[in-house]
Amino acid sequence: MIADCGLRIADRGAGPGGLGRVDGCVRVGEDLGFTLIEVMAALMILGTSLLVLLDAHYNALGLHDTTGESVLMNELVALALGAAESEVQAGNLEGASDFGERHEGYAFSFRADQLEETEGVTLFLVTVMVTGPGDDRSMEMMVYGLGAAGADGYSGAS
Repeated sequence: MIADCGLRIADRGAGPGGLGRVDGCVRVGEDLGFTLIEVMAALMILGTSLLVLLDAHYNALGLHDTTGESVLMNELVALALGAAESEVQAGNLEGASDFGERHEGYAFSFRADQLEETEGVTLFLVTVMVTGPGDDRSMEMMVYGLGAAGADGYSGAS
């Protein structure tokens, strides 16, 4: 607190630099501002908080990229499984293709092996392999073929 010094409007600007001069005024128990230690401590806390937040943000971005790539690969595997099942039904026991311009660099291949034949219905084990720029994934499924197995393995649907 500043003691009442009886400063009048006329006393302002009386000192050098336009600052008023008041004689006999004493400050009683008031600190005006922060010490250097307090400012440095606040900056250290702020800096540490920013580092923690930036690290969490960086990790979240990495997780987002990894999850996006995994979801894309799962979708492409599902597409490849459907295409392989259709090809086996059409009588093609092996094949390969890509996913077009939209998914450049990704391709799949499949191979069907006959497991058994019962009453003109053939059961195949189909292995599908999807390859991409950073990941390869394979999956197996069983498919019934409605055609009869011939000398070359499978004659397709009749």
